[in-house]
Amino acid sequence: MGRGLSASCQLEDEDSRTAIYSYVGDDATLPEGRRAELRGQPGLLAIQKRSLERASKRVKKVRAEGGRTRTVSEPVYHTPDVIGHYEDGDIAVDLCGADKDLLAGRDAGQPLPRIAWNVLLLIYQHYMRHGKLPEHVEFEQ
Repeated sequence: MGRGLSASCQLEDEDSRTAIYSYVGDDATLPEGRRAELRGQPGLLAIQKRSLERASKRVKKVRAEGGRTRTVSEPVYHTPDVIGHYEDGDIAVDLCGADKDLLAGRDAGQPLPRIAWNVLLLIYQHYMRHGKLPEHVEFEQ
């Protein structure tokens, strides 16, 4: 069963060194009035492009028809170290309303609240798989 967290983010600005996203989160476990108030408080994510991770490559030999072998390279995807990049200063976060609420309660003591972490993870994963930053990202748990 999901926790009722969701978010969407939009690429607002980008240059050769930095990408800036605005994002809005929602926590369905809160009363509707409080949810509406928090949805009206967007946050910002600033990502230093030097921190974007690429997939590593695995090279293997495969047997082709006729008994010959050939070398094949395939990408190996991993989970990006979002918390590490945040702690290194490569990610700056101005929390949205739902994240501020989570940080004051259930996510107290965490380096990043779950909504910002999930959005950043999706941005980094998209970059790793496609080699470019996404214009828009959404998630729902």
